[in-house]
Amino acid sequence: VAEVILAFFSSLVPHYIIGMALGAGVYGMFMLTEGFFVLPQNIPPYWIWSHYIGFLTYSFQIFMFSEFDGQKFNSVQFPTGNDVLELYDMNDVDIGENFIILIAMAVIFRIFYFCALYFFRTGKQ
Repeated sequence: VAEVILAFFSSLVPHYIIGMALGAGVYGMFMLTEGFFVLPQNIPPYWIWSHYIGFLTYSFQIFMFSEFDGQKFNSVQFPTGNDVLELYDMNDVDIGENFIILIAMAVIFRIFYFCALYFFRTGKQ
């Protein structure tokens, strides 16, 4: 998903380096709102949309659930992995659904990339 988003952004601007810089800024926004730096319940309402459209949100949820579900730790604050998942509000992550969302994002951005190349770059030198 990450590569096709950068390819899509790069196809929209005159020079691909500008698209890469634009993509880096968008990735930074996705990183801030994926749920690691700022918990979803603490994201301001005017930024919550980026939490749901960012592909990092879904990959982070898959990682967290597969890493911490059912684990036990020697810690007072988080004795079990489920306590960590509860802190991040990821108790009921559906890994299959998140994979489907990521695959759909990859396909959709691939179609956007094709359309951008077809309409903006066809016949241009």
